[in-house]
Amino acid sequence: IKLTKFGLLRAMEIRRLAIAKGVKLMIGQMMESQLATFAALHFALGSGGFDFLDLDTPYFLSKEIISFDKKAMSFSGFYNISVIKNGIGAIPVKSYLEKCMEGK
Repeated sequence: IKLTKFGLLRAMEIRRLAIAKGVKLMIGQMMESQLATFAALHFALGSGGFDFLDLDTPYFLSKEIISFDKKAMSFSGFYNISVIKNGIGAIPVKSYLEKCMEGK
């Protein structure tokens, strides 16, 4: 399942059908941002039933648009969402926000 491709409702439907039929589930991405990665991670862990997580896209991006508690995602591919206290744990990078606001 690719969350940004199907959206939340369709992803939930695919998940439900796969579990009902005993099909193993994997969640993955193409080149989404860290924000999309954290959303996909929370979706997978929150809804359950996923056998594989392929959410390594942030390691291939040249710029970060959000920051996050470094204990939440390690370079070894370990996710620990228990350290996230608010929302999905994403904090916009100030310089990125300022650049977005320049045109307004």
